[in-house]
Amino acid sequence: MKKQISIVLSGEAGQGIKTVEKLLIYSLRNAGYHFFSTSELMSRVRGGNNTTEIRIGDKNIKAYSEKIDLLVVLGKNATERLEKRIDANTVIVGEERFVSADFAKSNKVVFVPFMQLAEQEGGIILVNTIVLGYLFGCLGFETDYGNTELNKVFEQKKAEVIANNISAFHAGVKIGKENILPLQLPVYEEVKSKAILSGTDAISIGALSGGCNFMAAYPMSPGTGVLEFLANRAAKFGVVVEQAEDEIAAINMAIGSWYAGARGMTTTSGGGFALMEEGISLSGIIEVPVVAHIGMRPGPATGLPTRTEQGDLLFSVFAGHGEFPKIVLAPGTLEQCIDIAKKALIWQMRSEFR
Repeated sequence: MKKQISIVLSGEAGQGIKTVEKLLIYSLRNAGYHFFSTSELMSRVRGGNNTTEIRIGDKNIKAYSEKIDLLVVLGKNATERLEKRIDANTVIVGEERFVSADFAKSNKVVFVPFMQLAEQEGGIILVNTIVLGYLFGCLGFETDYGNTELNKVFEQKKAEVIANNISAFHAGVKIGKENILPLQLPVYEEVKSKAILSGTDAISIGALSGGCNFMAAYPMSPGTGVLEFLANRAAKFGVVVEQAEDEIAAINMAIGSWYAGARGMTTTSGGGFALMEEGISLSGIIEVPVVAHIGMRPGPATGLPTRTEQGDLLFSVFAGHGEFPKIVLAPGTLEQCIDIAKKALIWQMRSEFR
């Protein structure tokens, strides 16, 4: 029996695989299972092949897996693009028209007419709920957790919408039980009380715990999540949040906030941080601290906003004109995100760093 499984959902941008991810991970948390999820998104509003991976296991998981155990195909070009992550043990599930001919010959392919099932249950919009049910069925999870999350998500909708989704969910469960995977996972009661956080959530929590009371930024994915988190909680935690006209203004506002006695920060990504370099140098020469969060992108230039790499780390280390003291912190886990964001705000108040 397997004690870990990596599930990859593949579909087009705007198709709703993020909805399946959200419903599944909250159900997993409430059931007491360890998991880790990560998304790969195209740099566009609609179209293009996107993937979301959910790893479930018998211990705390903190990274994604290159190997795919279960691939759910909801759009074209998935098997071709993910070929290097698929091996002889990968189970591929999806519409026959979305599975390339080479993989269709494999006995590990299970053809499921998700679209047809959704139409039978009330419309194509229910396809994500069908997929959610299928995953519950083939993994052997208790359906009560899925019912609960569906009721939460659609509680503001009409009773008919809730009923249709519950029905679609159980239709998916029924099909999934026909293809049960050999998976044995222990339940951990302590998991049920844990929060579900993204990296930007963790950075934001750390910033607040470090006393952050000013945020100026120009939206730039994937750093925008910190701006949104603090803006949504500005009144509760006494944070002044300003969406600046550009990144140059944002870094200068953050510097000005420290000069005025506040604990300010800015958030951006690779291309935006390039514009902030003069501000970073200004901070160095006038000896006024500033904290900048960089959500890394792959370059060159402004890079791809919805994909990441480590390239901006080297850029951050050598950013600015001339030599002056600079601290570069690179978290590797959610816990580290909280810890170092807090320290970044606190350290800047110490006289030896000013």
